[in-house]
Amino acid sequence: LVGLSQGTAEEYYILAAQQLDGYGQETFLVKDEHGLETILGVTLKGIIVSGTNSSKFYKWAEIANVLNHKK
Repeated sequence: LVGLSQGTAEEYYILAAQQLDGYGQETFLVKDEHGLETILGVTLKGIIVSGTNSSKFYKWAEIANVLNHKK
């Protein structure tokens, strides 16, 4: 980024950051129905549920109801 103005360098930095895995995603450590720890990610496009062996993405348009069983 040598030779670029500060504003241009900042724009390139932001563009690079937006390409990082997990950008714009809030993650939470939760437990599934079996008590196993799972990662729940919330993004602008939907929800990601990542378990030990798999990951599932649900688009907001596909979600009809969200339940919270807090203990």
